[in-house]
Amino acid sequence: EYVLGLTGTPVVNKPIDLIPQLNIVGHLMNFGGYKGFVDRYCQGKSQASNLKELNYLLHKHCFYRREKKDVLKDLPDKMREIIKCKISNQKEYDKAENDFVTYLKENLGKTDQEISISLRGEVMVMIGILKKIAARGKIIDVIQHVQEVVDAGEKIIVFAWHKEIIDELKKVLHGAVTVVGSDSMDSRQRSVDSFQNDPKVQVILCNIKSGGVGITLTASSRVVFIELPWHPADCEQCEDRPHRIGQKESVQISYFLGEGTIDEKIYEIIENKRSIVNQITGASDDVETSERSMIDQLIGIFSTPKN
Repeated sequence: EYVLGLTGTPVVNKPIDLIPQLNIVGHLMNFGGYKGFVDRYCQGKSQASNLKELNYLLHKHCFYRREKKDVLKDLPDKMREIIKCKISNQKEYDKAENDFVTYLKENLGKTDQEISISLRGEVMVMIGILKKIAARGKIIDVIQHVQEVVDAGEKIIVFAWHKEIIDELKKVLHGAVTVVGSDSMDSRQRSVDSFQNDPKVQVILCNIKSGGVGITLTASSRVVFIELPWHPADCEQCEDRPHRIGQKESVQISYFLGEGTIDEKIYEIIENKRSIVNQITGASDDVETSERSMIDQLIGIFSTPKN
């Protein structure tokens, strides 16, 4: 008699993501059917249009939302800050970026489908290289920040994408424990337990995928990202490791972005997606960006001539 659709991420990337959900719960015709929805709400460069109207109609017909702040009213706030820093390996990064731009200029004119698929794969690898170089260039600044927090008597959680970056941090941050993919489940739990319960363990280094879900790190209210993941939803999951029941302090989250690097471009794309989703659903955090969409936009940014 009733059909209820339950999801934590109603809009993954663009308004068109709502069409199958609206169809399943029997409300697509309230939005003009498939064609009417696309014509009204999926236009423009971002394939997103008339979003305030879409938000109004969703709430009028079929959308009901409860955010964490509504359910866990005693939970302290989260506060985000962006820390831009000059990377220490700028020449290495510039060379890699110039090679990337040259590669795009040589290959973007090709239209064959197989070449396009191959191009996207190559671009994925190159973007990964740029991310890793930028992360290496931020290590000194991140270590200084972590040390200041530790010297103040606080614990801190550091998130990175590449294990290589975590290994570099661990060489300097003596006594730090880790949660990475190569750690056994027992080893991960020992790291979490020691961070939570041992006053001498003040730093935990986590891989974004391995340490972003399923663990509680309420012993700290300080979080640092040295690298960005592909999906903003992954950022949210990581931020929530300390932002759980039992947390008494406001959680302060610091994102380190390398000036003039791919960090700024990725963060800009993520924020744009957040803005679109916020206009549609009223949500602010639970947005996810597909890797294909992210790569397509980065190709567009890098292939556009600089002023």
